[in-house]
Amino acid sequence: MSTIEKIPVDYRLEITCYADPWIFSPGEEVEIKVSCTETEYSYRTVRVIQGVDQPHSPKQKLEEVVGIPSGTCKGRFQVGRCGPYAIVRDWVRSHITDGLEVSLYFQPHVVGPGNKWTQCIISNLDVSTKTGFAVLINSEGLVELWIGNAQSSVFIVLDPIPHVVEKIPPTLRLEFALSNPFVLNPSPHSSLILAGSYAKSPFIESIRVTNFFNGRIHSPMIKSLATGILVQYDFGRYIPEDTIIDISGAGHHGILVNAPTRGICGYNWDGTEVAWTKAKYGYGAILSTKKIWMMRRVYAVEVIANQAAGRQLISDMINFIVRTTDQNATATNPKIALVLPTFTYLAYANDKLGLSTYDVHSDGSGNAYSTSRRPIMNFKPGFLSYGLGRPRHLSAGSMMIGFLEYHNLPYDILTDHGLHLHGVSCLLPYATVITGGHPEYPTSEVYNSYDNYAKRGGNLMYLDGNGFYWVTASDAARSWRIEVRRGELGGLWRSQGGSSHALFGVAFCSQGRPPGVPYKRTEAGDKPEFDWLFKDIPKGELIGEYGLGGGASGDELDSFDIEQGSPVHGVIVATTTGHPDGFGIASECAKYPILATRGSETRDIRSDMVYYETKGGAVFSVGSINWYPSLAWDGYKNNVAQLTLNVIAEFLSRSKRGGQM
Repeated sequence: MSTIEKIPVDYRLEITCYADPWIFSPGEEVEIKVSCTETEYSYRTVRVIQGVDQPHSPKQKLEEVVGIPSGTCKGRFQVGRCGPYAIVRDWVRSHITDGLEVSLYFQPHVVGPGNKWTQCIISNLDVSTKTGFAVLINSEGLVELWIGNAQSSVFIVLDPIPHVVEKIPPTLRLEFALSNPFVLNPSPHSSLILAGSYAKSPFIESIRVTNFFNGRIHSPMIKSLATGILVQYDFGRYIPEDTIIDISGAGHHGILVNAPTRGICGYNWDGTEVAWTKAKYGYGAILSTKKIWMMRRVYAVEVIANQAAGRQLISDMINFIVRTTDQNATATNPKIALVLPTFTYLAYANDKLGLSTYDVHSDGSGNAYSTSRRPIMNFKPGFLSYGLGRPRHLSAGSMMIGFLEYHNLPYDILTDHGLHLHGVSCLLPYATVITGGHPEYPTSEVYNSYDNYAKRGGNLMYLDGNGFYWVTASDAARSWRIEVRRGELGGLWRSQGGSSHALFGVAFCSQGRPPGVPYKRTEAGDKPEFDWLFKDIPKGELIGEYGLGGGASGDELDSFDIEQGSPVHGVIVATTTGHPDGFGIASECAKYPILATRGSETRDIRSDMVYYETKGGAVFSVGSINWYPSLAWDGYKNNVAQLTLNVIAEFLSRSKRGGQM
């Protein structure tokens, strides 16, 4: 969510944007959301052919889409609003003056010395009309009650829930005499808020929800002392939805904003059932934490702020993807599909302005959700990884797009989201399917799409590392959001019988930050049957000595392992050695006792280049994230690019000969 506001004093110059939706089909509309500190900005639409502009990379290539008008717009400053909460509007139909009873279970996660802010658990307080109430935890960890007015008395009862080994304080009751009538008054800010409030303090209102609660809330209920229950919420119902259900019968259902975590253990969870989808009780808590027709290609709207003389130039690129439909693929009949790992893009989206799934909330709990409905700073054509200083994800994938364009190879762009929704039918029109840069976060639908394509005789090129690793879920009703958790039926695909060993022949084994190393052909790779693979690459020549990330094997690595499911007829045609000690073995690959875990200590840290044939098709894998940064070295004039071209040419040739599909 965002609000339009005045620019704070001394705020830096800024323009930032995003597209909604960020993936769409030809003919569909897209909204471009822009926040700008300047009074006006210019814009144009471009096709991203190659996004990276670094020494030794091909030159960045952006092609203006002349069919879409360019122009100028007035700038306006918008502030993104993090912090999940629930809101129930119009729950008070008339004045209530006979008193209320408010009850709920809560578990704060950040209290005491580490907490510097007020956290509101439940609120109806309207400061402007001096009505309603708010229950909070202050910066000292004490429970507070803010009220507009009160009849004669107000009291708070704290009743700690006993645990097995925990000594608990006794029930506490506090009562205070007050003078004025207590009133609940229908007004814009009399909405019932859980995990936040429209009140900054008892005397200062806020135009937006603030004072977010960090912790769990369970079973809130509000009673009128005269007429009985007004609202009662069961968070264990409709867990997959963005609504909370009022079970009082009054029908005052609420809306969840900014995706608070659901399916959380409540006060009555006893461990009997670990899956909330099966449990009849125990998971009724919510965790709130502070947080034109076009070709099927990657596009961007380039925006540049129009500034007065002497002021710094600022600009931004809003990327979006025009996906291929089955009808498009049949009509244009390209032979190559490049699948962009859009779930991975979301998993890694930002470390601020909303978190990635690699970040933690202020209470230390992991962030399970990520959304495309915000500016994503690392979803840019020229993005360089913060820690590695080289292209990663979309920027790395754009170098493969540039490679296909450089060689005039007909291709379509597909996405994880498309495979998730439509399955293997997305892939079947193509002779060759290429992964588009670190497909780490597939859903079961995405995984099965690749698997079924291979089983039907398709040709797969896995030009990545650390792919098909984490179990991921996408919400059918909210495709802009993904969920990654580490509980039962989450975690590694390897633990669910879905290791990429069986699909691509290799799976994740190591990662590290130092520069990568090159591949060396094996004895098997030197055999005449693989002359087509190494065409125009002299025997003995190392493959991928150079790249924007060092050697072609680096960052995150995959290896061949028959014991873990790699096909017995798979052939390691090249492999790597000599990874430095900055590379460590993946925990799931370590053997007990855990010794020899660094690059110089074990042969288990390596990238294996693997080829094997399926019924009518074939699979080629390289097992390294660094492959694309090496592919683009010196303008695609290197042996990584040559080998990649050899594989594509062979797979397309087999398709023409009727060797597959």
